[in-house]
Amino acid sequence: MDDKKSSNENNVTEKKDKDTEIIQSSNNSNIKEKNKFLRTNYITKIALFSALAFILSLIQFPVPFLPNFLKFNFSDFIFLIATFCLGTVAGSIVVVVKVLLSLFNSFTGYVGEFADLLCSLAFVLPAGLIYRKFRSFKGGIFACLIATISSTIVGVVCNWTFLVEIYARIVTWEGLLAAMRPLFKDITQEKFYAIYLTTGVLPFNLLRCLFASAITILSYKKLSILLKKF
Repeated sequence: MDDKKSSNENNVTEKKDKDTEIIQSSNNSNIKEKNKFLRTNYITKIALFSALAFILSLIQFPVPFLPNFLKFNFSDFIFLIATFCLGTVAGSIVVVVKVLLSLFNSFTGYVGEFADLLCSLAFVLPAGLIYRKFRSFKGGIFACLIATISSTIVGVVCNWTFLVEIYARIVTWEGLLAAMRPLFKDITQEKFYAIYLTTGVLPFNLLRCLFASAITILSYKKLSILLKKF
């Protein structure tokens, strides 16, 4: 009787172990499927944001009080939304993909695209890192302000140190000065940096970043709810 009872207990134990294994296997399978779906969903959203950023970058227009070769577009708004919704890495990937796509339509010898890459990364990186720690309305505003300052500083410093010099080799200094003369008739090569950095690069980067920040802050909550449904 004891042997029979012991045998029954062993059978019950084995059955429970098998059931546990089946449940664990099922859970692991579900987790893998869920992770696969999340990865696919993540990549799909990055691709969507990248396409939107590129499309919006094609809609360019000059700002009346700035040099006409500084073209304003709405892609920075997409960079910031992608960063807030998907994270800093995703936002940076969107920036890189958009810039790579823009290379096929470059009119600046790739200098404008390189400048766009630097300024845009200087915009999304601090924004994403700050918002990751302070996920609130005030945190979003603070992140946008720091990102605006960061991108503007990078734009001014990079133009001052090497971007202008590279672009001048492509279009020549005379061509660069000619583009500035509608706004500054007496501009010379010696005065160029002081005038261009303070009345061109500085206000242009502040304007594009503040505009993108304002649109993001006003629309982020509704857009994030919409994105969570997909």
